[in-house]
Amino acid sequence: MLERTDLARGDFGTYSVAVPNTAGSVSASAVVAAKEGLGFGMIKTGPISQILLPLSGENGVGYRVESTTNFVDWSFLFDVTATEGPVPVVLSWETNRNELFFRAIRSN
Repeated sequence: MLERTDLARGDFGTYSVAVPNTAGSVSASAVVAAKEGLGFGMIKTGPISQILLPLSGENGVGYRVESTTNFVDWSFLFDVTATEGPVPVVLSWETNRNELFFRAIRSN
């Protein structure tokens, strides 16, 4: 058995092994891949009080995105379904707020 720990992106791919002996040989291969987790990319400010919020998650899975200023009272913002790449989301920003926090929760 081959065991790999502490994998990095450069380790992903197809691995093959061949074992020969006097009776012949046998070979096998396996694919090492990572499932991307849910996360927000670099949050940026856009023009005219906008926030650009790129969301990445499992392809085809729906997420509910919420915001808060105090980590107690969460407000619904929108539902989104993850695609192959980050979903670019543009939000309006209330200029009288100093801080705004986001979370995404799997909805299906």
